[in-house]
Amino acid sequence: KRLLRVTATILYAHEKLRQRREMIVGVLWLLSLLSFYRPDITALALRFGCGGA
Repeated sequence: KRLLRVTATILYAHEKLRQRREMIVGVLWLLSLLSFYRPDITALALRFGCGGA
């Protein structure tokens, strides 16, 4: 029974990590698009992101 719970927890954590990774990929893709069109906005967003984090 305990093994089942551990397996479920690992699967849940793995799914959460996968979702976060997809989100990060999406954000990076948006940033690369922005940097192509508006480099000034991207620099501002990066500075804001680094400062906020």
